[in-house]
Amino acid sequence: MTGEATVTVRRIFAAINLAIFLISVLVILVALNFFSLQPSFRAQIDATKTRAYSLSPQTRNLLSDLEGDWTIALLVSERYIDPPLRRQVDEVLRRFSEAAPSITVQRIDPTDPGSLEAYDAILAELQMIYADLVQTYDVALDEGERAFTDLQDFARQHAGPLQSLLSVIPREKAQAEQLQARALNMNVLATQAEKAIAVIHDFRSSDDVQPIPDYDAARSTLVTALTQWGNQCQDIAFIFEKWLELPDLDVNVLSYLAETRGEYEVMAQKLVTAADPLARLAPLELSRIGRQIQSGECALIMGPDRAASIRSSQLFPKTISRPTATAAVTFDQRFRGEQLIASTIRSLIIDHMPLVVFVHGDDRSLFRPGDRQADLVGVKDILTLARFEVKEWAVGRRMTRPEAKKGQPVVWIVVRPVRPLSQESIEPSEGELRLIDATSLLIDEGESVMLSIYPSPLPHFGQSDPWRKVVSILELEIDTSRAVFEKIRGPAGIDVKEHGQVIQTFTDDHPVAVAVNGLPAYFNLPLSIDIPETSLSGSTFSVIAHIEPGPNRWLEPDWYRGANNVDDPKEDEYFDDPLPLVIAIDRPHPIERSRQRCMLFGSGGWMLTYIADRVYSIGGNRVALEFPGNYELMLASIAWLAGMDELIAPSPMTQEIARLQNITPADRRRWLWLTLVGLPSACVALGLMMWWGRRF
Repeated sequence: MTGEATVTVRRIFAAINLAIFLISVLVILVALNFFSLQPSFRAQIDATKTRAYSLSPQTRNLLSDLEGDWTIALLVSERYIDPPLRRQVDEVLRRFSEAAPSITVQRIDPTDPGSLEAYDAILAELQMIYADLVQTYDVALDEGERAFTDLQDFARQHAGPLQSLLSVIPREKAQAEQLQARALNMNVLATQAEKAIAVIHDFRSSDDVQPIPDYDAARSTLVTALTQWGNQCQDIAFIFEKWLELPDLDVNVLSYLAETRGEYEVMAQKLVTAADPLARLAPLELSRIGRQIQSGECALIMGPDRAASIRSSQLFPKTISRPTATAAVTFDQRFRGEQLIASTIRSLIIDHMPLVVFVHGDDRSLFRPGDRQADLVGVKDILTLARFEVKEWAVGRRMTRPEAKKGQPVVWIVVRPVRPLSQESIEPSEGELRLIDATSLLIDEGESVMLSIYPSPLPHFGQSDPWRKVVSILELEIDTSRAVFEKIRGPAGIDVKEHGQVIQTFTDDHPVAVAVNGLPAYFNLPLSIDIPETSLSGSTFSVIAHIEPGPNRWLEPDWYRGANNVDDPKEDEYFDDPLPLVIAIDRPHPIERSRQRCMLFGSGGWMLTYIADRVYSIGGNRVALEFPGNYELMLASIAWLAGMDELIAPSPMTQEIARLQNITPADRRRWLWLTLVGLPSACVALGLMMWWGRRF
């Protein structure tokens, strides 16, 4: 064999060797990828120092005290869920099952025939949990149906005589037209009552479309029917009684009226008596769960004696747009699976979650989107997700004061409106005056009150701000004539004046401060609050947040002119001591022998949607709250005011993204030098080492 042929053979073998090597590498990669996708061969740990990617402290505290067997069942169709979002859900469910061994996690696809057995088992377990309440409902519903059947027999007996009576009663007689309408209704009832009973039976039955009977719908339908017909029978008896006083009626007619009036009264009383126990029944949670299951997808949380459901739209949120005065703002609700599940479990453990009442003097609802998002839509959504009961008391519209259930704690959040500077609005409006009176009354009654204060233009005109008198009830003094401003370097390198403060460090040992420490919170138009050195009543004051003095911070008296229009600060407008901004007050109850809790915020709009719901992009079509401390502060404050200190802990909301905290300027300089000099130098050093190794 010639030398040229030998070289050719070697090249062929080298090519074959390379091909075999590449194929082997490919096979190894495919095998590694296959085994890495198997759950049994995968492991995950949280290596962050603060366990930022684990369940929140609030959730871990909740699960550590969990008693009995619990089940989290996710009823969703796999084909309609975005895979990345499904992985987030699976991860949250896995964390729950690891943190609490008593929790069983199930994923059921209602469209998969293979899940039918598990699906039926879940329905049977729900029926077992509410068996006693269902029996109570069945007894009351049976009694109501019997009364309605008796009513039908009564209608068949009296519909004809009523029509005959109308033929002999002159049309000009009083109530003749009313009786004619009721006689027509009685005739319809006599012939078609079976349809109403059939509807109630449909609500009480179950099938493939309605897997759980809707007992609550059957109850409300029956209560409405019995009550309405009871009123109609009573009206007919009243008309008969009036006609008995007429002197010109036929003797036979008078005899019929006298005899029949009592029968209508007896039937009316019978219907009211049957409707009363039904009306007194509390809404059955099982019915609401059944409606959620009937909709197709939901999550079920089942404890030893209670259960609840979470809508699929809450677990798998979609991006929505909220129009503003200038443009449409896209807002992603973000995945809050941990918060939803933990809040649902908590609502099943606690008999009554606190009632949160927002009190304001506006003539519109703050629970509806307002101009420039100056509303409470965002905070209401957050509180509702956390399973708080949320109501509104618009004293400006003379709404009735909301009442809580027996044993339910109530937190009153006073939202004082900002008053623009104009000659027409110098004096407080009628709605604001009512709000001032309502706030003073709540504090004097010993209620738990959260009060947020805006600056006022009144001192500018030599008048006293009435809100200072309200604050003085709590033994505090607030300066509403000036707001804290700050000069900062703008994006274009130009100094601009800012009328808000971002606070991230909450150093007090108060539980609310501990829960929000490290989370940025924004406060617009912050005010100065004075705390007495000694409380005459025995109150204690905890400063949750304060504003540090600085060379570029001052108290601006002309705050109403806007940040861009105020003059440079004078020497006496700077402050040297930290200014308390958020204060928790624990004072003797003014009526009972107990303690009253209140909170004062030297900022008015920190909870409004345009601030608290502000978001920024974190990539991948995802957004995060810019100031998560605002919502976290709201949740922790409500729990403290309600006396439920066990609920105060960093919530799942803080787990949206990992945030770097407490980075000093020295740390930033070190990382800057490491990025600009260290990494390039390391690459050069590695290249020199490779060159040196090959050369020698």
